Amino acid sequence: MGRPSAQARAAFSCASGAGTAFAYARSDEVAEVRLWEVETGRDRKILGGLPGTVQCVAISPDGTLLAVGGGYYRPEARGWLTLWDLKSPAFAETG
Repeated sequence: MGRPSAQARAAFSCASGAGTAFAYARSDEVAEVRLWEVETGRDRKILGGLPGTVQCVAISPDGTLLAVGGGYYRPEARGWLTLWDLKSPAFAETG
């Protein structure tokens, strides 16, 4: 499991209410979100290539949805919000 960079410009974390998943988001050289399985302590998925910086992250209480928001620190730039279905095959454990 990777450790947060000491130079990270922004970092956020959250856990599902069911206690099965943990997400960590960072924005330094690249913006990414790491999703871990609590039971195994292993990376489940790394979501990279996100535009701008990650500014918030949340997991639904039942652990089925991951919400990530971000953007740029300029008033004229638009922000973004993405929802991922954590039960979909795209989120199968990466090993």
